[in-house]
Amino acid sequence: MKRKASTASEKSRKRSGVVRRRPSSPTRRKRPQKRDRFLAEYRRTGNIKASAQFANVDRSTVYDWQNTDEAFSAALHVALDEYVDTLETEADRRAVEGVDEPVFYQGAKCGNVRRYSDTLLMFRLNGLRPEKYKRVERHELTGKNGGPIKTVPTFDLSKLSGKQLEALDVILVAAGETPDAG
Repeated sequence: MKRKASTASEKSRKRSGVVRRRPSSPTRRKRPQKRDRFLAEYRRTGNIKASAQFANVDRSTVYDWQNTDEAFSAALHVALDEYVDTLETEADRRAVEGVDEPVFYQGAKCGNVRRYSDTLLMFRLNGLRPEKYKRVERHELTGKNGGPIKTVPTFDLSKLSGKQLEALDVILVAAGETPDAG
């Protein structure tokens, strides 16, 4: 059902063809704000759940945005890359510059000692130059006295006839194997 124009200005707009749009709903206006708020927090934390709570949206909504909006999905990947860059910068700082830790003596702080993280340094080198720093482990299995491993296939020979068993014995002898007695 059409609504009647009640005021003179509405009647004149209707006659002139000017149509005034209704303002968008508050939900539609807030959605981009919530997405931007989520992405900003995700860049900072790298955590979808915490970022969704910060933006006041459900986590499932974030996954819906990711699955239905290519631009949001791309922005999500960029935000994660930025977060990982932040972590790498912090790892480098802790490994190379170190971190001051307080030293206590008899319950009172008496100074600081700078601690460096060899573990972080190893992981960073491994990530940046794996061809040089990656730890390679090889496990080789050998048979008796370092020889090849002999495998013995197991078959149900009870279904073979006597003639077939004799033929199998002939094949084994020809291959240099000794047929088992039994």
